[in-house]
Amino acid sequence: MLPATSDGVSARWEAGNTKSESSPPALDFDHVPLVGRDRIIGQIVETVASHARGVLLAGDHGTGKTALLEHVGQTFNREVYVVPVRGSSIGARTDYGALRFLIDATEGEEPKNPIFVFQKVSKLLRVRSGGRTVVLLVDNAHLLDELAAVVIGLLVRSGQARTVIASTGISTLSPDLVGLWKDGLLDVQDILPFTPAETETWLATAFNANISPLAVTTLWDHSGGNPLILRTLAAEQVRAGSLMEKDGTYVLAAAVALDGKPLSDVLAARLSRLSVGERNALELLALSGGLSLEMLRRITTPKDIDSLVERGLAVRAGRVMIRVKSPVVAEIVSREVPPGRSMHLQKLLGSSVDLSADSQASMKALASWQLTCGSALEPELALGAAEAANRSGEGGPALRFLTHLRDRRTSHRAVLSEASALLQLNRPAEADEVLEAFSQGPLNLLPLTSMADFILKRAALACIQKDAPSEAEGYLRELRKRLSGTESVPPVASEIMRSLGDQLTLSEATISSYQGRYNESIPALTLLYVNGRGTSEELRLRAGALLSEALAMIGRQDDAVRVAEEVAEKMQVPEIPKRLHAELRKRFIGVFLTAGMWNKCADILSHMTGPRAASGLWLGELDVLGAGLMQAYEGRARQTLEALEPIIVQLRFLRSEPALGVALAASAYAHALQGNLRESSDCLRELKALPQGNAWHFNGHLEYFSALAQAVAAPGPEATAELLQRADEEQLAGRVSHELFFLSALVRLGELTAAPRMLAVARRCQGAFAEACRMLATGLMAENPELLLTAGDLAKGFGNERFCRDAALAAHEIAVRTTNRTAARRALNVAGESERKINGQSPHHAAIALLDCLTGREREIVERVTAGASNRDIAQQLHISVRTVEGHLYQAYTKLQISGRDLLHQVHQEAARASVGE
Repeated sequence: MLPATSDGVSARWEAGNTKSESSPPALDFDHVPLVGRDRIIGQIVETVASHARGVLLAGDHGTGKTALLEHVGQTFNREVYVVPVRGSSIGARTDYGALRFLIDATEGEEPKNPIFVFQKVSKLLRVRSGGRTVVLLVDNAHLLDELAAVVIGLLVRSGQARTVIASTGISTLSPDLVGLWKDGLLDVQDILPFTPAETETWLATAFNANISPLAVTTLWDHSGGNPLILRTLAAEQVRAGSLMEKDGTYVLAAAVALDGKPLSDVLAARLSRLSVGERNALELLALSGGLSLEMLRRITTPKDIDSLVERGLAVRAGRVMIRVKSPVVAEIVSREVPPGRSMHLQKLLGSSVDLSADSQASMKALASWQLTCGSALEPELALGAAEAANRSGEGGPALRFLTHLRDRRTSHRAVLSEASALLQLNRPAEADEVLEAFSQGPLNLLPLTSMADFILKRAALACIQKDAPSEAEGYLRELRKRLSGTESVPPVASEIMRSLGDQLTLSEATISSYQGRYNESIPALTLLYVNGRGTSEELRLRAGALLSEALAMIGRQDDAVRVAEEVAEKMQVPEIPKRLHAELRKRFIGVFLTAGMWNKCADILSHMTGPRAASGLWLGELDVLGAGLMQAYEGRARQTLEALEPIIVQLRFLRSEPALGVALAASAYAHALQGNLRESSDCLRELKALPQGNAWHFNGHLEYFSALAQAVAAPGPEATAELLQRADEEQLAGRVSHELFFLSALVRLGELTAAPRMLAVARRCQGAFAEACRMLATGLMAENPELLLTAGDLAKGFGNERFCRDAALAAHEIAVRTTNRTAARRALNVAGESERKINGQSPHHAAIALLDCLTGREREIVERVTAGASNRDIAQQLHISVRTVEGHLYQAYTKLQISGRDLLHQVHQEAARASVGE
């Protein structure tokens, strides 16, 4: 659980670091290289130097326009004379303020007319440039006084100078500079905020260390990718102890601290130029958490709203909501509003705040605002704010809101919210006490619909947050009994009873899925998804996602993919909440993994869940492992470890056992593949010390990788027996797709006696992975290298280069034994290519490394071939037969894992270049 404040910072530093690292490190963020801007710099230089046009760098405050101008100036060659010009709020108060340094250098009286100023400055620049091209680098062009802008416009139009201008946008420029753009003399280059990937690169460069993905995502989310805010925010988190170094990786150790003066100063500079109306609108949005467009227009003007959106300070959320774009801006703006003004704004807003579904996200901020102003919370607002806080993992604020409910122990929604908050704060005993007290008293007085809602949600809490599926099943059995019992008083409409029955069925299927019991849930899920007329669309989509996952596990991948794609298409409507969209997409991981559609699986894992203020459910989700999970399935050891090492450090720090277990198992396998047996053993030892969970979504991956790690590290009967036992367990549970994964690993590790069983299971499954396994088993049993190579091609097609390599090596062994030279050579080439891709090597890396393995005669013949001699020429020169030359070449090709003279030439040339480099 992430602490809500930065209290105890020194203790966390002492716990997370050695004595020599017991204080936050001094970091220099002022000399970090530009990230992701190289292409932009090249385009600017080419446009100005080659196409004789100017460029406008348009971007929000803090996006790095000034740094870009500096790098552009350094990039121009000596044929260009660079003149820096800087607009400022002080210079804007003086005529020609930004050009004063040029005007003062001219002789005679100071001219007042801009034409005369233009002539004098032109003459000065011609003298100073010595005939070189003049380029004006104009920073903060939106702060130029009008006369300076006129002169710059004249210099560009007359061809006396070219320009690169930095500004917040076209609309903020003076008419003379806008005219350059309208007349085609100025190209616009938008300078956008960092993407998440660019944020990770910048942070890793700035810290010169690994950064956990949770820290990257959190900082990106709070900064909006704005480089200036990101830099200030990162430095502030290190100072506050929210971001700390542990085991060579910077991890998120506490909720983001936003109370530092540097952040306030950065924001103050950004907001200083807002009008009164814009400031009012921004403060209202920050304090309320977001307002409907209709309500905001009652208080401020559409022009002010549009200006905030254009400046990147506000953003439209959904169809009718407006909110502050950056959490950092919202937090600091709301904190800086004086209490008296805050109360005035609240009165201005009035009591007509819409608490509809569109404004659920703003309930938490609105409730906090009212409490800060000393106002009483309306019950619906307090409850909605508590539920919103729980959804974002903030148990503390949720409890705070609930204390303002008089009936919180008699309202089933309030009781559920309190229990959820207590569980997030790691207080399960208190949560059970609250739930049990309610179930023994007020529950029996509730209408049937409210009673069912309570029991369903209590079951969900028990299963997901407490990892107690058997307890959850008990609650659902109780509800099933109540629904099928005597008629309720008052009577409940048949449509409502059917809806309650559908919700119960979905909950039962969800718990079955949680435990990996898929067979028993398919009939009910099919009815819900296919024949669920009258059922809510959200429930049908959940049923469809669960159904696709269940079908995939029992071997019906084609049907699973069809259902998954149907559900995915139905999700693409504005009415589907982002939270549900992300939840359902994760159900498709198992579908695409077992179907051999690994690119889609990787795409899902690359979209990590957004950060929350506390660990909550976020760290209980598989996608926290990101690309590292798929790299492990693909057998890419180095890439797996690079991706998972920072994640493991973060998960250890936050004690997120389920995801940590999978990460450790995958890392153990990757270490074993690299031959690092001690490191692999250490991972497995740490894994065994973790508490065992009940979620099959984690256990399935964990057991697969841990068994593989042991089999690779210590091959033999014991490892074989372990893999077979796992396959037997999957067979008993009806998860034939996962059984096939274990059998495939077993066969590829050399246990050929398992090939017939793998073939039988693969025939019961669908998809590309099953087809590759069928080909592999058939090829091994028939000793047919061509079938094995086909299996490898299929595996390569869905991204499994290690499967491809293993199949090719088996094909080579059989081809050599059966004297099939063509197949043997092709198999070696395929295996070598896959090995190089697995290791991320250049195409000829392995061949160059193997040159020393050639005999003296083979090397001599290779050197003559690369010099251009034919086989007949070589035979005559060495006084041997042409057939002997061909035999030596065949041996050389085989050892170097290449085919043909062209590749031999390339290998020889690369080896020669490498030798010269050394």
